Formats: sequence, structure tokens, C-alpha cells
Amino acid sequence: MALICEKRRSAYRAAFTLVELLVVIAIIGVLVALLLPAVQAAREAARRSQCQNNLKNLGLAIMNYESSKKVLPPGRNGCDRGSWCPADMVKAPSGFILLLPFLEQDALYRTVNWTQGPWTAGPSPSNSPERNDILPHQDNAKIIGTSLTIMNCPSDMKEAYAEFKLGGEPEATGSYAFCSGSKGPSCATKHDSKYRYVPSGNDGADGVFMYLQASNLRGFKLTEISDGLSNTYFAGETIDGHLAETRNRWTAAGRYLDSLRSTENAMNTPVGLGGLEFTSDGFTTTGAFASRHPRGAHFLYGDARVEFVSEDVAIDVYQAAATRAQDDGVGPTARPVGQGGCP
Repeated sequence: MALICEKRRSAYRAAFTLVELLVVIAIIGVLVALLLPAVQAAREAARRSQCQNNLKNLGLAIMNYESSKKVLPPGRNGCDRGSWCPADMVKAPSGFILLLPFLEQDALYRTVNWTQGPWTAGPSPSNSPERNDILPHQDNAKIIGTSLTIMNCPSDMKEAYAEFKLGGEPEATGSYAFCSGSKGPSCATKHDSKYRYVPSGNDGADGVFMYLQASNLRGFKLTEISDGLSNTYFAGETIDGHLAETRNRWTAAGRYLDSLRSTENAMNTPVGLGGLEFTSDGFTTTGAFASRHPRGAHFLYGDARVEFVSEDVAIDVYQAAATRAQDDGVGPTARPVGQGGCP
């Protein structure tokens, strides 16, 4: 009998009470709560590193392009329809397409039908960047619908494809844009926000990447960037490329959307704040650089280095880094903070 009782007591001691079980569960919960932020931070660090590497490789491609062509690529290889824009230049292809041979994507580059675009005017009389005015030519559906890893930041929670034209082809989105300078949506459709040379005789956009308005024009030479390559933004991040107001299709370029952005509005300025452009098809855009990384975004500089710029950077410093010239009138004492610079 004593032996039986002892066995029962041993079996009883081996079990957990409800209180003990709850304590263990609570401890595990606390440990998970402590570890989860660390895991998330590690994942974001990996995504941030990949994003930085993407921009670094784009920078090297730009330098290789310049080495081959002796000029930088344009932000947009074309101009808007108008009496002063030659018919063969009424197109809206992004300068990123020109970099494909230097990104080990020569086969994709060779699929482009340049006679038709790949982005060109549709039935509308205007070739503005609004989504209903530009139709991808069927011959270029392949490149327009190709999503490239190098053009996408892992932290950007956008959709890989967009379809802004009802019944149109899928359009691959991107997370990066060239910097056209400090002139932004307050310039609206004015030519001096997007062209190197404009009909009015003004100096045009004050950044490095902009529209080309004639087939005999080219991008800038490195010697024309008097601010110095190490002080000048070449490209930066964007988010939500699948949405109309923040649209970014890596193969296309518009004055404040797709593969072109400005620093008129501060980094991460939400749509509805700052300077806005009210477009013809009913939405607004800030044309701002933005990212999903905490507290800032990556920017590619002219010397091919990539730096993480704080979203708290002073607006005058931020705008000055977007311009190419030392005497461009942008800086701490040049004009009121946040003013776009258009008359």
C-alpha cells in the first residue's frame, strides 16, 4: 500500500498546475514580444541593404553610359506634343530604358520599338503624363510589362503591376526616379520645370535629368554639373507606384510622376500637402521622393555613392542638393523655404 501511494505522489508531482502553465505561457509571450522588434529590424536592415545596392548598381550603369556616350542619359527621351516639338520626339520613355544595356539587360533593350515609343501619344491631342493620354504601343508590351528586381525596393509595399488604362496592357511599376531638380508641382505644366531648353528662353529645369525636346540634344556632360558630382542628387526612392497620385512605371517619365521627381516638396510629403499639381484627369500629385524605410530615404549621388538622407533634412539643403549649378539661386538665402522657383 505504501508503495502504491508513493507512486501516486510521484505521478502527481510530475504534472503542471494551471498557474504554472499560465506563467510559462506569459514568459514565452514576453520573450516573443522582446524578440519580434529585433527580427523586424533585421529584416528591414536586409531590405534597406538591397535597396541601397539597387541604387548603387543604377549609379554604376549611369557612369558606364556616360563613359560610352560622353553624356548622361536624359530623364525622359522625348517631349510634349507642340509646334516646337518634332514629331519623332513626341514620346515619354524613361531614361532608365537607356541604361538597360549597362544592367545586363541588352536583350530586353533590343525589344524596344523606338519608332513607336515605347510610350507615345494615343488618341488624345496631348502627350502629358496623365494616365489616359499615353498608350503603350502593342509592339512594346514586353518591356512595359517587365518587372525588374533592380527597379524595385523590397520595402516599397506597392503592387508589381498597374493598369491605368481600362483594357490596357499590364505596366510594371518601379521604386526609383531620376531627380529633375528643385522645381516641382507649383510650376504646373510650365516648360521651365522639365526641359533643359524651353521656347521661352528660360534656363529650364535646374537638375540633371529632364526632358529632351529635340533629337539632336543630349543629356548633360559631367563637366556641366558645377555643384560637383558628390553634392548632386541623381536619383532617389518613390513609393506606391501602382496608385494614380504617386504613379511610377519604370519605363515611363512625366514631369512629376513615373521616373521623374523633384525636391520642391519635402521628402515623404503626403498627397494633399505641400505644392500640388492638379492634373487634367482628376487627381493631384506632390512629385515628392519618398520611401518606406523609417525616417528617411536613399539617394544616389553623381559620384555613384548612395546615402541614406534623413527626412528631417533642412528643406534648403535638400533642394540645393537636387540642382546642378552653384549659381542656381537655390540655397539657405535664395528663396522662401518650399517655394518651387517658378514665376
